[in-house]
Amino acid sequence: MRFYFLFVSGVLAILLTQTAFACDVCGSFMGITPYDNQSGITLLHRYRLFSKIDVPGQSAFPSGAYRLQNPVAVLHTNHDSADMVKGDFESFKVIEVRGKWFVHQRVELNAILPFQMTRSMMHSSLEKISGMGDATFFVGLHAIRRTESKVKQRLVVGLGVKIPTGHCDRLNGSGERHHLYLQPGTGSFDEIAYLQYSIGAGRFGCSVNLTGKFNGENRFNERVKPSATSAMNFFVVYKRNTVVVLPQLQLYVEHTDGYSVNESMQPGSAMSMIMGGAGCDAYFGRLGAHISLQLPIAQKEIPDVPGATFRGVVGLSWNINQTNYLLD
Repeated sequence: MRFYFLFVSGVLAILLTQTAFACDVCGSFMGITPYDNQSGITLLHRYRLFSKIDVPGQSAFPSGAYRLQNPVAVLHTNHDSADMVKGDFESFKVIEVRGKWFVHQRVELNAILPFQMTRSMMHSSLEKISGMGDATFFVGLHAIRRTESKVKQRLVVGLGVKIPTGHCDRLNGSGERHHLYLQPGTGSFDEIAYLQYSIGAGRFGCSVNLTGKFNGENRFNERVKPSATSAMNFFVVYKRNTVVVLPQLQLYVEHTDGYSVNESMQPGSAMSMIMGGAGCDAYFGRLGAHISLQLPIAQKEIPDVPGATFRGVVGLSWNINQTNYLLD
């Protein structure tokens, strides 16, 4: 019943163009692309930046949001102001190793192992947290696999689970626990359902991803509410010998109602946004490369809460020329 709810909410989200989110997968969910039915391994670097760009003098990329200008900068503890000030931000850097193994031509197993680096400058207080994140495992069934016809199609339906391998109890210099959203892990077991459909004709194609997540409760009685996320990519295929390039226009949408503590919703924890941008996949033989950059189009503004200002992904993948399957 939970997965049915998540699936329906995900479909409604993208139809209403209000909410959604999709996995940042280097070439894995494009569908009608090289190695779309091959096992492989991917190394991804994901980066997201949130800031209050309407603060007077605020830069789109505040100093220190990606790397500290001063490596020996100290933590500040001035919380006198309740309002965001110039230079405030939250940034999330993630390095992920992703593996995909096809046990059958229509069945893929996936694993995602992340390392997260979070940085927050709020009310003149700098916080830095890093560590292993929560591992995710899921299985995808290729329900539709038509790659030989003029109009190529692929439909993948998947289920997965995120397990609490990352710490959710990191403390700051004052001995206080960091905010849940800044922790490397959430401390909860989460269920995931996703649907991916891609279609291509000639050199043109489109891929749509819908993902729903039902989150469990951690030992601090915190629970992130169910989220629906999605992405849509329009791509063109250019091929010459063993080189294949796929430039893309991208739409990314994300929504969550926030999180609760002891069943009490926390103010300012909700998030709803639409982002758009461009990206490119390139394949050189079995080696693949990916880059995507996105900026906000619309989002729900919450007073004194940073809004999304940038999202970027770069990655490298190595694809196996798989001809045999465990479950042939």
